[in-house]
Amino acid sequence: MAISTPTTLARGTLTSGTDTPSRPNPHNAPEDRHVLAAAVYAKCQVLVTYNVPDFPAASASPHGVTVLTPDQFLLDQLDLHPVWVVRSLREMSHASRKPPLSPSALLDSLARSGLAGFTAEVIRRYPLGTWEVMP
Repeated sequence: MAISTPTTLARGTLTSGTDTPSRPNPHNAPEDRHVLAAAVYAKCQVLVTYNVPDFPAASASPHGVTVLTPDQFLLDQLDLHPVWVVRSLREMSHASRKPPLSPSALLDSLARSGLAGFTAEVIRRYPLGTWEVMP
């Protein structure tokens, strides 16, 4: 019987939910196995990374882990919890001090950080003038 620990998982011997050994998993990059191992050990459903190519579905899916980019993850959150997402963006804008960011400047900054799809969808669904009247 294998014990599912981050160390054994990082070495490539991934265990199933029944704690029986499975074949070593050669699908994801060796330098990133510890990341997938931690996600499996923590029973994460989603691994969010810009480094998606190093975590192919063949390595993550058997363990119930979906690998998403930050943009994909935030788009999902926008679909699931739109009021919370817009409220969080509004709070981020109000809390920014160095430098202060308007909602538009905040979205521009997020878009430049690799979240172009998310920011475009926020703007499409919730024009900037409507943020202040949302709950």
